[in-house]
Amino acid sequence: AVLHTGQPQPFGLGVLGGYLVWSAGADTSGALRRSSLEGGAPELIAADQNLPRDLAVFGERVYWANTRADAGEVRRATFLTDGGIEVETLAQAQPRPWSVIESDGRVYWADFALGRVLSCPVAACSGEPEVFAAGTPQATYLAADARFVYVATFLG
Repeated sequence: AVLHTGQPQPFGLGVLGGYLVWSAGADTSGALRRSSLEGGAPELIAADQNLPRDLAVFGERVYWANTRADAGEVRRATFLTDGGIEVETLAQAQPRPWSVIESDGRVYWADFALGRVLSCPVAACSGEPEVFAAGTPQATYLAADARFVYVATFLG
């Protein structure tokens, strides 16, 4: 079934409860939206995003990266039980963040520009993130299991 058409440059896609969540748009006009899997008008989660790309759903949280090279950010939206949405910036001034995941109480993101994986605790992601892995040129997508965090690179 087609839920929506005409979304500008959709990129990331996920399912959270009864909603489809996606990132779309270019430059500073990007946004994160959601809509019921039953249909209906899209609801804005976060506007004015800089090149929002890959997103990941973990529990009641959605993570995404704004990949604009001069203004990269890692962000999170938490869907509250009262129906509200809390949006926060986890990391700013990132060279080119790409994929974001949550695993074992930590948030991880790929740094495409500097070829590394960065991390911070889910509960207190403030200050400078930790370098989890370096030497991963053009890091793009991440995955994790109980033992490892995996990284894909454009260079293979």
